Amino acid sequence: MIPVNRRDLRTPTGPVAALEAGAGPPVVLVPGYTGTKEDFALVLAPLAASGVRAVAVDLPGQFESPGPDDPAAYAVDTLAGTVLAVVGELGGRAHLVGHSFGGLVC
Repeated sequence: MIPVNRRDLRTPTGPVAALEAGAGPPVVLVPGYTGTKEDFALVLAPLAASGVRAVAVDLPGQFESPGPDDPAAYAVDTLAGTVLAVVGELGGRAHLVGHSFGGLVC
């Protein structure tokens, strides 16, 4: 069984909660507007078994990622900046997979 670990990734706007499994090139999974990183829980180990580092995140204001009070912080371009910061924390390159609103952010 491939372990799935919980960790926080640093971004300029604060920590982003993540679930992570595997090693290799990173694949970042971004949930929809009302989703969380746990939406991807069942696919993390199979992705990791294929040779990638699967990382599912909560965007700011979702579940375990704190979010600011300013509604402007939740604009698509601002959230995209958060995803880019996550990619930077993972080495600067990653495949992005977004569900629903997460796809728009990606």
